[in-house]
Amino acid sequence: MKLKELNVRKTMFLITYTIILLVVGLNYQTVFSFISYLLGALTPVFIGLTMAFIINLLVNYTEKTIFKKLKEKRPRLCRGVAIIFSVLFFILMIMGLILLVVPELMKSVTSLIDNLPRYLAVLDDGVRNFLIRIGASYETINSVNISIDSLEAGINNYLANNFNQIFNITTSILVAAFNIFLGLIIAIYVLIDKDNLIKGLKKGITAYLPPAKSEKIIRASKIITETFNGFVAAGLVMAVIVGVMCFIMMTILNMPYPVLISVIMAVTNLIPVFGLFMGIIPSFLIILMVSPESAILFLILQFIIAQIQSSMIFPRLLGKTIGLPGLWVLISIIVGGALMGIIGMILAIPIVSLIYISLKADVEKKLQKPKALQKVSKSSK
Repeated sequence: MKLKELNVRKTMFLITYTIILLVVGLNYQTVFSFISYLLGALTPVFIGLTMAFIINLLVNYTEKTIFKKLKEKRPRLCRGVAIIFSVLFFILMIMGLILLVVPELMKSVTSLIDNLPRYLAVLDDGVRNFLIRIGASYETINSVNISIDSLEAGINNYLANNFNQIFNITTSILVAAFNIFLGLIIAIYVLIDKDNLIKGLKKGITAYLPPAKSEKIIRASKIITETFNGFVAAGLVMAVIVGVMCFIMMTILNMPYPVLISVIMAVTNLIPVFGLFMGIIPSFLIILMVSPESAILFLILQFIIAQIQSSMIFPRLLGKTIGLPGLWVLISIIVGGALMGIIGMILAIPIVSLIYISLKADVEKKLQKPKALQKVSKSSK
């Protein structure tokens, strides 16, 4: 009877699963649009969880160091104080970066506006000379008109013809700012109720899964969390190192806007793998407005920093924070990038770390068994 009941359950499961697949397959556009809408609606939640994850590193650090004595006497009060301190520190850091970047950015924009007529005149002469060299017609050469007046006319024409697009971009920026604000509030709630959320998840896993599987999942999730904590911490330290290196070298070489460029490079380096290129492009253009020679020198400088970062500092730093040897970190980034590109590089390190720690624990268990058997055999003699 039990075997028959089991077969019936399996058959019902397969039928249900097949029906769901058919419904999704026939209405895939509706399903994908619903998923897209749902993900858009949950954007503040994702932002909040990301913020909570980052701020939690500071909360844990302050609880262990600054508020260590308070934690021993009144742990609940310590958690609240640590959260308030960490959130304020996080907000002040962002405000400080804005105050550092905005004035420097205004200087670069002012410099661009002041030098724009000269840049356009050089560009106009360059285009005309190029057309003469390739043997273009007289009418084509005379049709070239790169000047302030033509640029102003082009901008006015673009604004008039793309008002809806500009309005949509402005709306998107305001929505993004509002989502960030909501995300910060969600992050605070998550940090306050962190212990209860973790307990609830553990209870749910234990209730719905067999003891052996639930224990493995909880252990694996703990390893993954610790790995990501180390990964984020290493990324933050690496961003600071890159920013400081960039500032020192740019100051020594007397390059323009060392503070602005260093902050841009440090912030973009928080984005794994391709953050470096995201920082180089705007920084190069900003320096190019002032000095083309310095812009070329900046590219060479960033190439040197990138080599030092990727081959020497980052693997060792990441290895120390997540307990993974530097060689494994380097190999996991290369293999992950070859298999899945940027996403593979991001996911490779936590996955390899989980495999490495699990294998290490399993090897230690197997090595301890012979030792235990030897002790038993000696005691029986």
